[in-house]
Amino acid sequence: MHYAFTTRNYYCLVIDLCTGGELFYYIQKKNSFPVREAKILLAEVMTAIDFLHESNVIYRDLKPENILVDEHGHLKLTDFGLCKPGFGPTDLTSSYVGSPEYMSPEILSSKPYGYSVDYYTIGVLLYEMVVGRPPHYTEDRRIMYQNIANKKPHIPEYLPSDVRDLMSKLLEIDPRKRIGAKRGIAEIKEHSFFEDLDWNDLFFKRPVC
Repeated sequence: MHYAFTTRNYYCLVIDLCTGGELFYYIQKKNSFPVREAKILLAEVMTAIDFLHESNVIYRDLKPENILVDEHGHLKLTDFGLCKPGFGPTDLTSSYVGSPEYMSPEILSSKPYGYSVDYYTIGVLLYEMVVGRPPHYTEDRRIMYQNIANKKPHIPEYLPSDVRDLMSKLLEIDPRKRIGAKRGIAEIKEHSFFEDLDWNDLFFKRPVC
């Protein structure tokens, strides 16, 4: 945010102009991304989440509608209304927050949770980008919540093995066993799915293809 001011009727926040709109639009338009493209997009989102965690902030509302695309195709995370600042790596909270398709099993089960809820939603985002919909999506919200809390998602066999492996580890029901639970984003970066990605190039917005 660059500035904030009020008018008679509005409270205005001035942020960067992101002419590409929301990532949600592109998922709806394309239905799914090629794996290589999804990898780069996911890595940019992970970099943003990593920065928040290093700043002691848990995000809790990762979804395509909260990811903006700038004029160069890079991503920006927005909407920090459900963030909790002053939150350390070993802290836990129990607030029932999030967007339906992206809520983690531990939130739905009313269990104390930490940063692992953000790792779960990274998995949901990856799934949606390459499959075209969230892993447990159904119009019956009650059934969807039951499935998120209790069932492993169906991961299509046509996806490459490293994609399927990372998905299963991010969408692990038990947050203690979920990838990232031990060493944060660094643990996810080390997965074989990202072995051909130069994280320094990505961070400085240099070509990574």
